[in-house]
Amino acid sequence: MRLKSFSAPTLKEAMQIVRDELGPEAVILSTRGHRGGGVCLTAAVDEMADDGGASWLQYDEESAESSPAEVVTDALLFHAVPEDIADEVIACVAASGHVEPAPALAEALAHLFTFGRMPSGASGRPVVLVGPPGAGKTAAVARLATEAAMVGAKVALICADAERAGAAAQIQAFAKILGAPLFLAKGPPQAAAFIAQARSEGAQRILVDSAGANPLDARAMRATAALAKAAQGDVVLALPAGLNAEEAGEASRIFAAAGARFLLATRLDAARRFGALLAGARKGCMAFAATSATPSVAQGPVPVTARSLAHALLHGLEPQQGAQPQQRDAIREGAA
Repeated sequence: MRLKSFSAPTLKEAMQIVRDELGPEAVILSTRGHRGGGVCLTAAVDEMADDGGASWLQYDEESAESSPAEVVTDALLFHAVPEDIADEVIACVAASGHVEPAPALAEALAHLFTFGRMPSGASGRPVVLVGPPGAGKTAAVARLATEAAMVGAKVALICADAERAGAAAQIQAFAKILGAPLFLAKGPPQAAAFIAQARSEGAQRILVDSAGANPLDARAMRATAALAKAAQGDVVLALPAGLNAEEAGEASRIFAAAGARFLLATRLDAARRFGALLAGARKGCMAFAATSATPSVAQGPVPVTARSLAHALLHGLEPQQGAQPQQRDAIREGAA
C-alpha cells in the first residue's frame, strides 16, 4: 500500500501527476487548496492487490471492531470532528496499511494537514497574535516574549488592543518584568510606525498583541486585516480548543481571509474534545504551529507534530478503552 500527497497548480494537473506516478488504479482520498494557490491531492494504491487496487476498501466484519480505522472512527466521533474531515482522515487511515491506530492516524494527519514551527520573530518579521475575544492572545505574547528573553534576545511589545479594558495594563506588567519596551498603538498606521521604531532601536523580536475580534463582526475583522497588513509579519490565530468544531472552522476561514497563516491551539487544559482544532486548521488552510495547555507564561508554546496530534486525539478515548462493541454506539451518541 502506498499513500502519497501531490501538489500542482490545478486539479487537472494534480490528477495527471497521480496517474503518472501511481497508475490508473490509484484512489483519490482527499483534496485541499493551498493558501498560496494550487491544490493538494492525497491518493493511495494497493501494489499487491489484483482486484483493481481497492482491496483495502473492503469491509472485514470479523476484524472491523479492532481495526485502526474503527479505533480512529471512535476517536473522531468523541472529538466531534466534522463529518467531511473525519471521512478524509478515516480513508487515509484505512489506506495506510498500519496495524496500529497511532501510526496510522499520524500518517493520515501528516498527509492531510500542514505542520510548522510557531513563529518566534527571530527572522526579523513581527509576530501578530489574532483571534476571538478570550482566546489567550496576550498570554501567548507573554510566553513568546519570555522565551526570547531567556535566550538573550531584545524584545519589543506592541499592544494594539485598545478596545478591552485592562488589556494595556496586563501586557504592561509582562513588559515591566522582562524589561522590554511597550508601545501602545491606536490603529494599524501607528502600529507600523512603532514596528519601524522598535527595529531602529535594535529589537530582535517584535510581538504584536491585537484586539479580540468577533469573526462575525465585519468591522472588527476589517480592523484585524488592516493590522495584519500594516505589520507585514507572521499572523498567528489563537484558537481555543473547546469551541464548537463547525464554528471554529468558519471562524478560522474568516481569520485566514484577514491574513492568519498559523494556528496556535490554546486552552487545551480546559477541553477534552479537539475537533475544533482539526476544523480550524483544515477550513482555514493553516499550519498547526503550537499548543498552549497551561496558564503559566513561563512555559512556552509546545510544537505540534502529526504524531503528537494523533496521540492527543487517541488519548481522549482512554476512559473507554476496552469498551465492548455494543458500548461503541453509546460512545458515538455521546460524542455526536
